[in-house]
Amino acid sequence: MKKLITLILMLAAALLMQLPASAQVEVQLTPNRTDYVAGEGVGLNLTITNHTDTALNLHDVAGRPWLNIILTQRGVGSPIMPKDRSGFPPVNIGPGSQRTVTVGLRDKFALDTPGAFRATATILLPDGRTTYTSNRALFNITTGGAIRSFPIQSRGRRLEISARLVRTAKQEGIFGQVVDMDTKRALGACYMGRYINFMQPRVMLDGSQNLHMLCQSTPEFFTYSVMNNRGQRLSYQVYRRVPGVPVDLVNTGKGFRPVGLTPYDPKAEAKRQKEQLRTTSERPL
Repeated sequence: MKKLITLILMLAAALLMQLPASAQVEVQLTPNRTDYVAGEGVGLNLTITNHTDTALNLHDVAGRPWLNIILTQRGVGSPIMPKDRSGFPPVNIGPGSQRTVTVGLRDKFALDTPGAFRATATILLPDGRTTYTSNRALFNITTGGAIRSFPIQSRGRRLEISARLVRTAKQEGIFGQVVDMDTKRALGACYMGRYINFMQPRVMLDGSQNLHMLCQSTPEFFTYSVMNNRGQRLSYQVYRRVPGVPVDLVNTGKGFRPVGLTPYDPKAEAKRQKEQLRTTSERPL
């Protein structure tokens, strides 16, 4: 009987010791957006909260990574195997503190085709035994709808470079994308501007295979962006409409240039308005 009571007390003590341990470290995983374009960089925000009274120094232990990302795709039975198995930089979190780091998936996984994905993060504590797992982070990869596309040849490969209309965060946006026509896999993609359907976007390709895109982003403002043939954005500029002048993107013979617009600098505009307000306040009554 005494042995039974002793065993019950030991089990109860063990359970009591495990209860606070489950709350010692909290791991949350959230995507930067719920919708991405194939070929675009996918970023997940990993938030780790240290509820203990000692610093938490997360680093690889005996060849085991301190952070593992498990990625699955709807309709695919097994997890997606990473193409890059290199580890993640160490993270230090003070007692009672919280730290958020962005985990990029583009270099770790081949996220170059459409689908619905689910990611979870598992962290390994320095003792090499204790692990904590995050919630499930859900995101989609899409191709959107093509506005205009161009077939090109680059480094012996048949590619398609295009401007695509994609809805993200309840608003329309235009993305540039480059796809390998033989494998049908996206090589790169980038955001090129918010879009409202007041004016048909102007999309052109120059002699260096750079994609130029001008679109209307608000009733007053326009966005002009340029992307290269690797899906990397080269420039991004916001313009303001010039009253009474038609808006267009024209080829001058030396390059493309937006007309009917003037470059908009938010800092310069804020300074101008401040100066205008000061000058007005100094006027005599």
